[in-house]
Amino acid sequence: MRNLNGLFLIVCLLFSLGGFAQKNIKVDFLGQKIKANLICIASQPTIEESDAQAVFNINETLMGAIREAQFLDINIMMSKDTIKSDYLVFVIEVDQAQKLTLEMFDDGSFVMVADCTFSVNTGGNFLAVDVKNINKGVYNFRLKDEEGSEVNKRVVLSKKS
Repeated sequence: MRNLNGLFLIVCLLFSLGGFAQKNIKVDFLGQKIKANLICIASQPTIEESDAQAVFNINETLMGAIREAQFLDINIMMSKDTIKSDYLVFVIEVDQAQKLTLEMFDDGSFVMVADCTFSVNTGGNFLAVDVKNINKGVYNFRLKDEEGSEVNKRVVLSKKS
């Protein structure tokens, strides 16, 4: 029994530390094959999750209007073309190692389809989000640091036929 309790504690700790183990994948980026860290998997939420997210987003919008916008000082590069693959690939260049949070929202419904925290190293970081489980469309892509500064991009996804 004691061993099972210890194993349960370890499993709970792993899930509380992020639950998603980053891994290297080979992807196309701007016409070249590269290795990128897969940082999370985007997914379509259930109806209940969508409703709860809508209420949360209204609150966030109201609170955001009160505070002054702070822009995240990083270089980010991603394709301006429509994403046609299973991965949204981008490059982040930073002056110092740090933790960032990525959030992706459906542009029409404001439903969150990805929310993950990850670490980046000094210099260039090739990163990817698995987007094969979400619908084609326009998404807002937001990166935030631990102080609340952020950068926003718009991403258009289209599925291969």
